[in-house]
Amino acid sequence: MRGIACDRALDVRDGPSEGRSLSATLAAEAQVELRVRSEIKQGRNALQRRYDEAFVSRLERYVGTLTVARAAEVLFLLERGGDAGASNRAGLPASTLPIVQRVWLARMVREPELGRQTRRALNELRDSD
Repeated sequence: MRGIACDRALDVRDGPSEGRSLSATLAAEAQVELRVRSEIKQGRNALQRRYDEAFVSRLERYVGTLTVARAAEVLFLLERGGDAGASNRAGLPASTLPIVQRVWLARMVREPELGRQTRRALNELRDSD
């Protein structure tokens, strides 16, 4: 039963606005966090990747689809220390930057052309700094 609740918490369509109470959603997310930490301790990260993807998908509903330029900005900010003030430059909350970074790096690995475009944009940001 716990596995089902955790999987439901990862489903971005399943949130408070879609029929679940806020307390139920928070409880499910807390359960996911415990499972993610347990899995990481065991040297695995599949659940972490699923959670990150779901989180970024949900984030994109609020801030718009991540573009190469915005992702390069996130990578650049984290490379430079990623303080809260700098995160405003990317238009994302500071707490989301590492999650966006993990998801975008995984996308770059899966899609070589996206990786090339991101590296090019990142190099432009480094050169302009």
